Amino acid sequence: IFIRWKADAWTECSATCEGNETRNVYCEQVQLDGVTQRVNDSECRASGVKPNDTRSCGESECPGYRWGSSSGSCSETCGPYGKKPVLLVCQQIADNVTVDETYCADLEQPVFSEKLPCNRVSCPPKWDIGEWIPCSATCDGVQTRKHLCRQLQLESDRHFHMRTVADSLCPGSKPSEVKSCSAACPRVVFQWALTKTWSECSAKCGKGTRTRIVRCEAKTADGKVTKVADEVCELQANNSRPIVERKCRVTSSSNVWVTSDWYQCTKSCGRGVQRRQVKCVRGCPQRLLGAGKCSLSTRPAH
Repeated sequence: IFIRWKADAWTECSATCEGNETRNVYCEQVQLDGVTQRVNDSECRASGVKPNDTRSCGESECPGYRWGSSSGSCSETCGPYGKKPVLLVCQQIADNVTVDETYCADLEQPVFSEKLPCNRVSCPPKWDIGEWIPCSATCDGVQTRKHLCRQLQLESDRHFHMRTVADSLCPGSKPSEVKSCSAACPRVVFQWALTKTWSECSAKCGKGTRTRIVRCEAKTADGKVTKVADEVCELQANNSRPIVERKCRVTSSSNVWVTSDWYQCTKSCGRGVQRRQVKCVRGCPQRLLGAGKCSLSTRPAH
């Protein structure tokens, strides 16, 4: 039987720098048959000093750390207003490599309040789309607007200026500048209208004329009719003005009474008398007959 110190393998280093490794060290009794048994450390006093159970590992000294700065994303892709925030980061002093913030946890954080300018370059051309003007009419109207190809340019004076450039420099096709803006106007038909039938013949005997009144009207799809100037219908193709006068003839084979106009009253004031001629005639031209040839029951007053 003999007694000895026994040590397990070292653990992994606790850090990449200024770290420690540990192991279990204990007193072991070994039997003649090779069987081992752990015993109290005091049994190994005769075996010398107990081996170390801790040792240093990794780099001898850790590098120093400090709070540094890094910039964030720019607020603009072009133009005069781009700014990016200053971000707080933990860095190794030796090489400025960014590390986890826990390495700087015990250090006082500086304050960065300013933002840095960024992307202050000319912008690509784009369409400057104008506002629609009011509709031109309540029906069949149109609206228009004007578009310009514009570019915000950084010029030699280091200032930005908005310039109008060629349309071909703007992306895509030019947006529409005209559009319909109201309902279609009702369809209007201009037509001749006959307001009266043919009149009686102007002659009481023989040749005369008949007349009728014709006018031009505008008729919409909703049935509304309005009188318009005759010239409107006359300008329409295949819309000639209807005739307003035609010839007529009056003939007679009967005996009829005819009268003259009333003569002047016999008195200028008070009660007077008016007379007219009443004749019995036949045919056209009229041939005078005796009064007995016409019906006395139909004789007009004379």
